[in-house]
Amino acid sequence: MSDHPAALAGCALSLNAQVQPWVERLVREADALRVAVRRDDSGACIVDAGIEAPGSIAAGLLIGEICLGGFGRWR
Repeated sequence: MSDHPAALAGCALSLNAQVQPWVERLVREADALRVAVRRDDSGACIVDAGIEAPGSIAAGLLIGEICLGGFGRWR
């Protein structure tokens, strides 16, 4: 163990808070994006974007933004 605090200790940055609007959009527009949304027994929200649901390119692009937390770009 180090005597030094973690580099981001005390940082108020929250990736969850950053992407929450995009996740809410994914859930809200599920039909148009051709994804399926359900909750499991624990209450976790599960989005199927290509296993049983057909998904779409638009859903994939939005999920890509969510995965990068809005802090990166992909092509």
